[in-house]
Amino acid sequence: MRDFTSIPESISHKQLNSLLGSAPKKPVTGHSRETLFDQKQEAFETLLSNWTKVSKELIFELNNKNDYVIEGRNPQSLMALGALEAHLNIAIQAKQASDSQS
Repeated sequence: MRDFTSIPESISHKQLNSLLGSAPKKPVTGHSRETLFDQKQEAFETLLSNWTKVSKELIFELNNKNDYVIEGRNPQSLMALGALEAHLNIAIQAKQASDSQS
């Protein structure tokens, strides 16, 4: 096993500066990691916000039951659109619940 030199009881300011000057420089990774995390979190929140906006627009169009939404669709397709509307409403409610939990 390797013998370590004992730790000195005191060190002068000049010696400390000399040691600090010759120490290898390590990049500070903690800050950049936090910044990257914050950026990803912000991007996720923006994505959620955009999704909510588009979902509400879809629900609005489906609620209006305009001819361009209904025309040319068979009954199963219309039922599927109704299910889509219901699921979008539930998903928006779930997002609002998760926002209130934060």
